[in-house]
Amino acid sequence: MGGLNRLPKRDAAMLKRQLSRLQTYLGRIKYMTRLSDI
Repeated sequence: MGGLNRLPKRDAAMLKRQLSRLQTYLGRIKYMTRLSDI
């Protein structure tokens, strides 16, 4: 993540938080074995 070093601390922290959230949700989708019952 070399690009984050160039950003201000506040922006870098916000992007890291968004990335973490996306990895959490997309990771769950990746391992789904069937569609959810909606």
